[in-house]
Amino acid sequence: ALEAASSDLIWISPIQQALDHGFAPLGLADMWNGGGSVLSCSFTPGSSRNTPAAAAATADGDGDGSNSSRSGRTGGGSPAAVAALQVKGCGRFLAYSSARPSRVLLNLTSHNFVYDEYTQRLEFEVPQTSDLLHEVEVLYH
Repeated sequence: ALEAASSDLIWISPIQQALDHGFAPLGLADMWNGGGSVLSCSFTPGSSRNTPAAAAATADGDGDGSNSSRSGRTGGGSPAAVAALQVKGCGRFLAYSSARPSRVLLNLTSHNFVYDEYTQRLEFEVPQTSDLLHEVEVLYH
């Protein structure tokens, strides 16, 4: 048996490519098996996606949904690439992103996020709901 705090847990997630962007979901950071919270992930060019969230992002085009001091506003229009995830659970979600996303949508609603350009870390909070299942889309313009 391992003693408490005597080991490290390492998560490995493949980097998916779409156009010139890379994306890898790591999962819920404060869980022992946080990677298990990612039920599915696809990363595709935006023009090949026809989801309600991508359509909503095109329709309102209001920028990035982030109130981080590192955020900047970007234009609307069809996203160049979309990472679509199903996440089960709640808490702090982490992902690798080679570029700063323009928006993060959580259950079809624009959601706040933080992106660190130096580490290329994307982070956002997944709220607790009754069924714990969330649809997430990360949009790149």
